[in-house]
Amino acid sequence: MTIQLYYDEDIERENQKFLFKLTWKKFLKDWKKLVLFTLVIVFLGFYPIKNFDSNLIYYLIRFGAIYLLIYWVIILRSYIKAKKEFQKKLDQMITELNKADQNLFAIILNENLIEIKNPFNNFSSVWDKTSYQLIENRIIISFLNNTLNFVLDHSEFRNADFEILKDYIHEKSSELF
Repeated sequence: MTIQLYYDEDIERENQKFLFKLTWKKFLKDWKKLVLFTLVIVFLGFYPIKNFDSNLIYYLIRFGAIYLLIYWVIILRSYIKAKKEFQKKLDQMITELNKADQNLFAIILNENLIEIKNPFNNFSSVWDKTSYQLIENRIIISFLNNTLNFVLDHSEFRNADFEILKDYIHEKSSELF
């Protein structure tokens, strides 16, 4: 079975931004816990507690607080840098897709594998190594142990093709949690 996709620059841009946010959302959830822990350590390390400031533990906590603050800044800087690089790569990808033949976007489903074709690449995976996640009106299809992801929006499909794909993927692959 072959499913043809509509290419729309705005939908592609939104799908890629959605995937970027989803990826960083998981990471930043742990980062919020780190921020809270850091604030507690900073309070303990720099708040003058009587007879505690002459103890070795006080200096270890202070050193740990400084270390966590530096780590915190590194993570924040990494996020900002990744976001800028992502925006540059997204603009480059959209420009290349606009120049390409837009009729070559297709998903091929058969009993053994799924294949996703775009003007530049053909990606395929056996069903055992494919997973998916449904979020809102999007399907995220993951290959290679969740390192290669494709986001497909409901509005990219004609007629009932989205429901057919969703049912087929649900039957053949495993769901991400």
